[in-house]
Amino acid sequence: VAVNFGDAGSGAAHSSVAVKYWNATTGLGVVRCGRDVHREVWCGMTLLRDVKGRSVTVRVLHNGGTLRSSQAAALRHSREAYERMEKRGAVRAEAARKGSSAAARAIDSLQP
Repeated sequence: VAVNFGDAGSGAAHSSVAVKYWNATTGLGVVRCGRDVHREVWCGMTLLRDVKGRSVTVRVLHNGGTLRSSQAAALRHSREAYERMEKRGAVRAEAARKGSSAAARAIDSLQP
């Protein structure tokens, strides 16, 4: 954010940004930020190319105004990701069910 929006933009965005959920298996994360800086945070995440020396690609799948709508989108994406992994043979059916239900519990427990 600092590279694209300077120190003022970085300060405003960082004061309200929090990673609420991260699942390394599916690559799904839920990030909370203030409404006034959501565009700067979205842009900064989209332009992100590496984290601690590892190459990354960030896609914003949902931009919600409420935690409830973001939880619903995260649950939907998580289920679909585990189904895709099971179909590809990357995980067994039992592991996919366990992973999906664990992710659902974690996403449901998110607090504002």
